[in-house]
Amino acid sequence: MHFVDRHREKIRQSPMSSRLLWACLLLVVLLVLTFGAALFLFASLHNTKKDISRSLQIQFSVFQNDMERYFDQLAVMGVNLSEDMSAEVDKELALRQMSFAQLNDSPEVLNALEEEMIEPLCRRLRQTGCSGAFVLLDATVNTRMEGAEHSRAGLYVQKSGADTPTVPLLLYRGSADVGKTHSVMPHRKWRMEFQTDQFPDYDRWMTPGSVPLYQSYTLTERFELPGTSEEVQLFLLPLRGRDGTMYGLCGFEISESYFKQNFAQPTGFDRLSCLLAPAGDGLAADAALSSGTTGGYFHAPRDMLVLRSMGGSLTQLIGSDSAYAGISELCRLSENQSYRLAVCIPMTDYRRLIFSGNLQMLLIGLFILFFVVFCCMYFHQHILSPAFRQFEEDRR
Repeated sequence: MHFVDRHREKIRQSPMSSRLLWACLLLVVLLVLTFGAALFLFASLHNTKKDISRSLQIQFSVFQNDMERYFDQLAVMGVNLSEDMSAEVDKELALRQMSFAQLNDSPEVLNALEEEMIEPLCRRLRQTGCSGAFVLLDATVNTRMEGAEHSRAGLYVQKSGADTPTVPLLLYRGSADVGKTHSVMPHRKWRMEFQTDQFPDYDRWMTPGSVPLYQSYTLTERFELPGTSEEVQLFLLPLRGRDGTMYGLCGFEISESYFKQNFAQPTGFDRLSCLLAPAGDGLAADAALSSGTTGGYFHAPRDMLVLRSMGGSLTQLIGSDSAYAGISELCRLSENQSYRLAVCIPMTDYRRLIFSGNLQMLLIGLFILFFVVFCCMYFHQHILSPAFRQFEEDRR
């Protein structure tokens, strides 16, 4: 206030033109500084939609990189598993001088094969980030029993808890005696053999092909594991003999619970959903594996979601009773299979963020406008009005 008083005293002692000039210059400088500060604030806040889009793009890139690295690992470990299991079958058949077709109705040989296979299968399972591993042989211990056309021998081993090197393993399919000998206890829904009529697209996967092993892996659709409530997808590879004979299938299990636990994403969003779905124009959330945030629970979409562009890189995912904003792209799994990835937040959260950003910009704009008006009124009342009154007195 002392500065203002001194300034006003100088104005009274100055000629009228100088008083008005200095007053106007001071007001202009103050307004320019205010305008510059406003531009700086608005530039710092950016556009809310662009900020959300950029954050989701970063989130999508992280999730996509996780999926690419994960499937690369599964492909490498799957090729090794297929080669190991095929070598065991070749060795056993050569030792017994049998053809693969003669494994049917040969429980002793099949039991011996499982005995040789279980340790390398368990080792590969512990080395691989997944919830289970299996080897299925296109043969059965008894072709005369009811349902034998769908019954197949093999081993299916699962992790019984968190993915740690020491987690106990459970035998879901295979010889219980073989499992117990190797400290793999039977699953509560254990059965001796696989049922191929409950195996997704078994006949299609068993069709012989000439594609190299490192290009022949595939990911099945999500399905409920027989006898359990667990939803899984299988990462499949063929078992081929040295002569090209199809011995069966092998691969790894990716359960819904495993995916949720191991691919939860760190994020600044309150509710984030990350989806791995079959390829298509829409997003089949009912057939997708999903994960949320590392900070807590999430509500996974369960509808067929229609995709609509929101401009820029953002996509609106619309279901029958829900809607999401996010990013969705097709990604390649192998030479002949793609899948759809999506990272999204509920549309209510998106609109709330947009409203919050716009409200923040509005409040800042109103504050700057109030400050400018206040400055103008102050200068008019305390500087310009006294100067004009002085001017009128001088004229008299």
